[in-house]
Amino acid sequence: MNAMVKFFHWGDMHHPGWLDFLRIALGSYLFYKGIVFARDADDLRNMIPGTDFTLLSMFLSTYIPLAHFAGGLAIALGLITRWAVIFQLPILAAAIILNGMKTGMFDVYSEFWISVAVFCALLLFLVVGSGRFSADEVIRKYDNG
Repeated sequence: MNAMVKFFHWGDMHHPGWLDFLRIALGSYLFYKGIVFARDADDLRNMIPGTDFTLLSMFLSTYIPLAHFAGGLAIALGLITRWAVIFQLPILAAAIILNGMKTGMFDVYSEFWISVAVFCALLLFLVVGSGRFSADEVIRKYDNG
């Protein structure tokens, strides 16, 4: 546990300011995708292979939009960023696997590469945290003094 705390502290200390703009863009994109998935829940349910109308498909068609909506907002604001990222990672890992299998990695309009880019950006913010221009930093400054 001590190694993880040191690792996250290193990420907090080595966070360039321009990454905050990337964090806001990433959070906004996830927020947008949450709205899209909530609006088209039947399409989302059809994307999940082998689950026509089961309890699992109903859970996932509720969890994915809520996680993207709330997590995207939290990431954009820089509020509990690492926790929001952790809830996004399994969704994006599944999207990479499903998009790669379903449409093929090298199709012209494949969302595979978008999913890979978002997954890599999430891993980046898991390491470096929320940054200087974030709600986490405001709370940290308020608590310290």
